[in-house]
Amino acid sequence: MSRLWIERAAGAAMLAAWAAFSWDALKTDVHEPLLPKALAAMAAAVVAGLLVPRAAELFRKAVLALPSWVFVAVAAVVSGAITAWLWRGVMHGQVISGDACIYILQGRALGHLDLAIPVSAPRIASSVKFLVEGRDGRFHSVFVPGYPLFLAPFVRLGVPWLSGMVVGAALAIAQYLLGRAVTRDEFASRLSLLLVMPTYARAVETSDLLSHAFVGTLSAFAVVLALGLRSKPDWRRAALLGACVGWVFSARMLDGFVLATVVTATLGGEAVARRFSWKLIVVGVLSGLPFVTMVAVQQREATGDFRTASVLEYANRSDHPRGCLKLGFGKSIGCSLEHPGERRSFGPDGYTPDDAFRIVSERTGHFGQENFFGAWMAILAFVGVVAFVSAEALVAAFFAFALTTAYGLFYYGSGIVHGARHVFPAMPFVAVLLTRAMSEASRRAAGRWSREQWQGALALGYFALAAVFLPAMWREGKRKIKRVQDPRIAIRPLMAREHITRGIVLIPDVHSYLEALDPWSDGNERVLVYSDNAGEADLRRYHPELPVFMVVDEKTVLRVGSRAPGPGLRVEMERAWPSLQRPIGLSAGIIHTLECCLIPTSGQRALRVFAVEPGGRLGVPFDMAHAGRYRFRMSGVVGVDQGRFQLSVDGRALTVWEGYAPRPGPAQGEWSAPIEVAAGRHWLVARALRRAPQSTGDDAMFDVFEAEPVSGE
Repeated sequence: MSRLWIERAAGAAMLAAWAAFSWDALKTDVHEPLLPKALAAMAAAVVAGLLVPRAAELFRKAVLALPSWVFVAVAAVVSGAITAWLWRGVMHGQVISGDACIYILQGRALGHLDLAIPVSAPRIASSVKFLVEGRDGRFHSVFVPGYPLFLAPFVRLGVPWLSGMVVGAALAIAQYLLGRAVTRDEFASRLSLLLVMPTYARAVETSDLLSHAFVGTLSAFAVVLALGLRSKPDWRRAALLGACVGWVFSARMLDGFVLATVVTATLGGEAVARRFSWKLIVVGVLSGLPFVTMVAVQQREATGDFRTASVLEYANRSDHPRGCLKLGFGKSIGCSLEHPGERRSFGPDGYTPDDAFRIVSERTGHFGQENFFGAWMAILAFVGVVAFVSAEALVAAFFAFALTTAYGLFYYGSGIVHGARHVFPAMPFVAVLLTRAMSEASRRAAGRWSREQWQGALALGYFALAAVFLPAMWREGKRKIKRVQDPRIAIRPLMAREHITRGIVLIPDVHSYLEALDPWSDGNERVLVYSDNAGEADLRRYHPELPVFMVVDEKTVLRVGSRAPGPGLRVEMERAWPSLQRPIGLSAGIIHTLECCLIPTSGQRALRVFAVEPGGRLGVPFDMAHAGRYRFRMSGVVGVDQGRFQLSVDGRALTVWEGYAPRPGPAQGEWSAPIEVAAGRHWLVARALRRAPQSTGDDAMFDVFEAEPVSGE
């Protein structure tokens, strides 16, 4: 069998898989209300381009009018400007997602030459999602540090929005170079950029400071370098390629494995055939090694083992079942607390290949609809790979296909605002393949009408299609962003306006809190915390000299006039989830007691303990502001299915929490005998005991753990 047929068969396999993934979205496309109008506009534009040669020629000449470097420079500036416009406008100068808030916080840490976030006592007041207390006592992000490394200088200089502009501009350059490498056609290369540059999906991916657009940019550069190495081996290209692959791995591990696979497939034959020196491979590996090492160092600081990712440690502490966030299949995959909808959708057999196919289909469909106005357009890109086969096109198609398929191992579905963000890095590759298909089809169709006229006519048709879809997509996208962003508060400008240079600042929105947090600069003089009336009493015990400010909204800051409480302890147990708790032989998570059970508790929330094995125990760290002699008490919820737990502090037994009661309701445990406690960090441990004979379960709902000082005997 000739090489051409082997390549065509590989392309056909990817086309078949992509079409299968897109089948559900194709059925959705058919019922899209705008589709008839869009197709009519597209057909009219193509016909006009063919029957009025001047129109197609003028359009084509306009695209090719500028020198290549000027065109790319203008495209990069426009791309960055769209990013900045969205950021400054409906995004209100703040990121959208919680993930992006954590990335900014990580970038701020790296800007201070740190991999973790220092935590001041009492740490319970600073516990939030996506941070995990490491073995070093500091908070570590669940995300690897590659993308925050890029963000670090921008965040340190106070211009995080500029990083989005840089990614938007760099993505334009990378996509153009990818087009040149894959199509070898200047018009197709430029057109690939013009097709997607005005889309809402591209704008929001570069504006919200997430790693996907950054990874897509580096991946496009990496494939360009790999294709260049095939024809012209060079140690500089090899070094840059290794750095790109390493940086992608350190930003998104799964994407890094996919990119490494694609690069290996691209260059493996050349290396085996000795068409370039093995020294180039060594250069590439050494260039990527620092990024891989950075990931290992972060993981060791966070988990104590460089092979254990902080995100897995986080999931093991915060969710159920253990290992729920691992890649792969099985009954343990899928986190029931953070992703309950996805977990339920898997059914009793757990996450299996049929669930993976559904998730991949969802992402692939959204990918085509968001970036190309329909899943059918992305399929046409793969049709071109088969009809007009080339090694370069196969490499580009393989990256898009491999990335989409690999994310079937990660069960979490599409985002509300971002849609198919996980596979967004495939966008420049599919865009290039689409314009290549248009260009090659024009060459084959040349006859009565020239190739150039066909190119211009097909391009006019696509832009007519876009003219129908784009306004509606932008309106819907901005509506979604507005709903999320309107409640946000720009904390640091607010503090500057109110001249708050010293004090405890209570913030009602967790995303605004995370985006503003800067303990390196604020130190102990200005303490920012997410305020839900939990942990604040002990925070004031630790900082009685600091004034307290309560941020209500963008315009309102209230000064708290009450005195700091005296010695004691008040730990809202649910605040230990997810960052601080250590469950062993059980699971624990936050529960809204009023919503679920019509039972009032402090803050209407408690820490639910479930899936309890014999002898299971839950550890929660807490901080005492003052040394002394204290007695302790636990409050919580009792009921017919609740268990019995031995409570202890630093290994010293306190009381037994008896969860059983014939009727569910709030309850206070007994005070313990007094014990001497030093100031500083301590451990509360709740260990499961044999339950009461009348009880039907071993669960618990812990609400408040408190202590009060006891005078002499």
